[in-house]
Amino acid sequence: MFLLDRLKLRWKLLLMIMPLVLLPMVMATLLIGYVAIKQIYQEVDEANRADLAHMSVFTIDLLDNYHRQREIFEIELQEERRRKLSDLVQFASRLVESHYRRAAEGDLTEEQARKFAYKSLKMAETGDFGYLYVMNSQGDLIVHVDREGENVIESRDENGRRFIDEICTKAVGSNSKETLFITYPWQNAGSGPAREKEVAYSYFKPWDWIIAAGSYVGEETVVPLMESDAFKDLRLRITGKATNRSGMIYVTDCDGNMVLHSEESRKTVRQLFDPEGLKTLESVCRQEKKSAWLSYHPQSDSSREARKLARLNYFSPWDWVVVVEMGEKELVGPAKTITGRILATMAFMIIVVGALAVMLAFLAAKTFTDPILSMTSAMRRVKSGRLEERLPVST
Repeated sequence: MFLLDRLKLRWKLLLMIMPLVLLPMVMATLLIGYVAIKQIYQEVDEANRADLAHMSVFTIDLLDNYHRQREIFEIELQEERRRKLSDLVQFASRLVESHYRRAAEGDLTEEQARKFAYKSLKMAETGDFGYLYVMNSQGDLIVHVDREGENVIESRDENGRRFIDEICTKAVGSNSKETLFITYPWQNAGSGPAREKEVAYSYFKPWDWIIAAGSYVGEETVVPLMESDAFKDLRLRITGKATNRSGMIYVTDCDGNMVLHSEESRKTVRQLFDPEGLKTLESVCRQEKKSAWLSYHPQSDSSREARKLARLNYFSPWDWVVVVEMGEKELVGPAKTITGRILATMAFMIIVVGALAVMLAFLAAKTFTDPILSMTSAMRRVKSGRLEERLPVST
């Protein structure tokens, strides 16, 4: 207060004006800067999430295209398998029919014709694909590799279905030369888990013979899903797609095993996700939600700088989850750069505008105080005895 009293009027006036000018200006600048920085972080976050979501959808589309191609391939295999089984049945039926005609023409007795047909079927070469057998409508095996003479009408598949009875019933009611098909799960003793078996069959009514050819589904030379060249190419297209320096795309199954990953040694997602991440993965796998956002600390590095933002998308055909992730530190990098520029601009504006405000305030104070200082100076001179002192008056 003592120092304030010793200041001249001009400086007192200047000190009164400056806070009224500078404080609102600084507060307005800080408020605008705060809103701008907050908006920038929000927009950068939205843009980053949009990029992650886009890459996730792109990866899902790649998987879906591969899945569709695989389905088409399997359908073609099924059609090829059915064609081969049908050809076997038709071949066997023609053999039987030829011997039947010879008996009808009197060249053979019916008993001889049946014996010749039996021998022909036993000697028929089927190669590595499938096998032939013959039974009557009561389920008695007439031609078979090792069960001839047995009645199998009560046979059931792994689901309890009486498939032989079903074959017999449908065969008897079918048209001549019509080839029918049936698929059922079957487990041979000591041969491991049950496998799907497909059987083609046709009914030869004159002798009450059901001529059948069977083959296990998958006995064709099929490259396993993850060993095909197409899948290897898919792996490169997915894991090789860049996100940023610390980002990556990978695929895990719902047991936590890595299906597609750039690092072949990484076998399980449990080596990567924290408990919250594993919980989110389980939620997506249970299809509580088809996709989810996850912010997590990798198990190998819990530092704040290592935190990741990930997008999880569920791929239902194979029960897989696509994960697209980036490091949060790098995600906010552009926002930090822009924030630095905004802060520098704000500081520059405060300095420049503040200096200009000081100059204007000084000029205003000078304009107001100069007449007062002139008058007080003249009054001092009059007081000292110089009565001739005059002050100019201007309006």
